[in-house]
Amino acid sequence: MFCVFKDIEIVGISSCVPKNVVVNNEENLKMTSEEIGKLVDSIGIKERRFAGKDVTALDLCYKAAYNLLDFMQFDKDSIDAVVFMTQTPDYLIPANSPIIQDKLGLRKDIISFDIGLACSGYVYSLFVAYSLLQNPSINNVLLLDGETFSKHINPLDKVNYPLYGDAGTATLVSRKATMENSYFSLYTDGSGYKSVIIESGAYRNPITVSGLTEIKRNDGNYGRLNDIYMDAIEVFNFTMREIPKSIKSILQNSGLTIDNIDLYILHQANKFMTDFIAKN
Repeated sequence: MFCVFKDIEIVGISSCVPKNVVVNNEENLKMTSEEIGKLVDSIGIKERRFAGKDVTALDLCYKAAYNLLDFMQFDKDSIDAVVFMTQTPDYLIPANSPIIQDKLGLRKDIISFDIGLACSGYVYSLFVAYSLLQNPSINNVLLLDGETFSKHINPLDKVNYPLYGDAGTATLVSRKATMENSYFSLYTDGSGYKSVIIESGAYRNPITVSGLTEIKRNDGNYGRLNDIYMDAIEVFNFTMREIPKSIKSILQNSGLTIDNIDLYILHQANKFMTDFIAKN
């Protein structure tokens, strides 16, 4: 799906990370110094931020949003919609978006809803924000995107534990008559849904005592059923197969070339993979 939007821009972005720094070292990863050196050189991640027990994605996004609106001296009464993207909400019910509406003191006659997606979540939520702004009654959309995945990773999981951290972001998207075109190219392929999954905790597999027990998985790593599992090889193969093709497709459809783009920002924490994508 290729979409074009006119007269819309991102006017501000703010982020918030927890104070707690977790370094990828021998103590935290239960690996030798040689293994740590090779790992850090490959993925490029030296440290991450972990939220405290009582800190949620909502807390981090609230701080990011408050700072953004305060720094920009933006009139919060002019916000017409709030989109909250997270897979680690405060509750199953209610959603995060009405809670943040109340905490920020936004108008009560605004649109607010949550979106739950993984890696594609920010791009899809940004697409939704742009889509809302096609309505002449909507002028400003506040997009919040945050996760606390540290609560779903096991220190003995050598695939996931070195990668994941916590953060919250706020993005203000507004109508602007002089803005150039924005392009979105969106795809969906659910055939590999088991490649990145938290098996327990929702309604297909509710939480049980056994689901909270640490087990050794087929790949040799440890985790509980309510910890995140990733088939790293399958994710790598999918990324290398699809992402360069997707980038080339949106450039072609928008009439641009690789040389027209000054900066590529990829949703990928692994340096090895970003380097491979750049090469392709």
